[in-house]
Amino acid sequence: LKSEQSICTMFGRSRSSIVSAYALEKADLGKTARTAIAITIALVFVAHLGILFVYKQASFPVALGLESLESYLAREQPNFLAFKYANANLPPGSKVLLFRDQHGFYLDVAYELSLLRDFSSYGSSDSLHASLKSEGFTHVEVNENNVADSYSERLVSQMLSSHSTQVFGTDGVYIFKLV
Repeated sequence: LKSEQSICTMFGRSRSSIVSAYALEKADLGKTARTAIAITIALVFVAHLGILFVYKQASFPVALGLESLESYLAREQPNFLAFKYANANLPPGSKVLLFRDQHGFYLDVAYELSLLRDFSSYGSSDSLHASLKSEGFTHVEVNENNVADSYSERLVSQMLSSHSTQVFGTDGVYIFKLV
């Protein structure tokens, strides 16, 4: 949204530059003054394009077809490869708890964000495991690139060490199968 606002602002300024250029063309100025103003307007426009390029340079190769979208997402989204694995390998009917993650944009199986859970209501890791299993969860994804409070961190860690097996891990993102 921020980049879209910047782009709109840039094009809004470009329109006002065009209107200014038109007004200056109609004004009674000497050739040197008009040339100087035209160069200034052109430089402002080029500067706006330069700012846009620098701001969005990471995605420019994708837009130009020089890099695949998958390669870009793997580089920019730590959970992308884990979700790609889950989409290809988890059995139908799987349900994943996303722990220490904020979105499941690229995950095509059922999931729930752990942010929606009150971990203080579980008395033990066994209680957490029983609750997740009764709700149909089959896997837990842990994104170590994000933080969680110490209580939920400890509880989930204990549960995973005694009630799961790791099936995938890369770039600080892991998928565990609940047993």
